[in-house]
Amino acid sequence: SGTSLQTLSGAAPFFTFHLTTDNPAGIKLLNNLNVSGQHRFVKGVISTTDRLLIYGPQSSYIGATDQRHVNGWVRKQGTVNMIFPVGDSTVLRPITINQLAQYSEFDVRYYRPTSNHTRVTYPLVSVNANEYWVVNKNAGTNAQVVLNWDNARVVFPFTTLTDMRGSYYSTDTWVSQGGTVAGDVSSTGTVTLNAQETYGAFSIGIIGALLRLRYLDLHA
Repeated sequence: SGTSLQTLSGAAPFFTFHLTTDNPAGIKLLNNLNVSGQHRFVKGVISTTDRLLIYGPQSSYIGATDQRHVNGWVRKQGTVNMIFPVGDSTVLRPITINQLAQYSEFDVRYYRPTSNHTRVTYPLVSVNANEYWVVNKNAGTNAQVVLNWDNARVVFPFTTLTDMRGSYYSTDTWVSQGGTVAGDVSSTGTVTLNAQETYGAFSIGIIGALLRLRYLDLHA
């Protein structure tokens, strides 16, 4: 707890059981922070550039919001599905990893705007230019990745549910990964991908575009 920015550093990673983070000015990780019990977000954002907040096999968290989440890398170990509490210090933009068949380890980080969003492979015509996630698998089984949109937090492009696909950045281009879409384009929804064999940057792609037409003149 505190009222000014706090840093976690030292010569070795820090390990704790339960953890409460209660500092509206935030906490900066200069070393890894390992949680094996429950992490309770109360106030403030945890930020990190190249270090990680690590949740162990039996760990969990509560209380993540736009005002309290992780701006940086989060790692989850174990066999339990995980909604990663990631964002960019302004908004919480989680991503879900499901269907873990064995002990696994995944690292996740959120970014915006989207890199190279116009470089796409057919049938994609574009990807969401406003946000993407990086998902890295360090160990374990292939997993189901669940992307999402939330127009109240980050504006989503004008499209339709039937034109939305999960997409993966591969060799300098975004490639469609298909997926099952559910929700309301104007508010919130999800794109659930099948178990992934490759990992890296993920965003929501679009395979069609609706164009607004304006008539300038008509002749009989």
